[in-house]
Amino acid sequence: MWLHKDGRWIDVALTVLRSGKGPETSSALRRWRVNITDQKRGIDQLRRSEARLAQAQRIARIGNWEYEIPTGAVV
Repeated sequence: MWLHKDGRWIDVALTVLRSGKGPETSSALRRWRVNITDQKRGIDQLRRSEARLAQAQRIARIGNWEYEIPTGAVV
C-alpha cells in the first residue's frame, strides 16, 4: 500500500533496480511504482463472480467441464 498525494491509500507494485555491486551504487538505485489498485479490484470482482457461479451450479446440480485438445486433459 502506498499513500497517494491526494490522501488515498493505493496498492502498488514496486520494482527496484540497481546497477553494479557494493555500497558505491546506492546512488544509482531506481524505483518504479505502478498503481495496481484497479487490477486488484478486478481480480476481487472476478473471484466473487466465480464464487456465485459455483454456488449456482451446486444449487442447480449442474456443472461445466473443459477439454484441452493438445493434452487431452478434461477439467
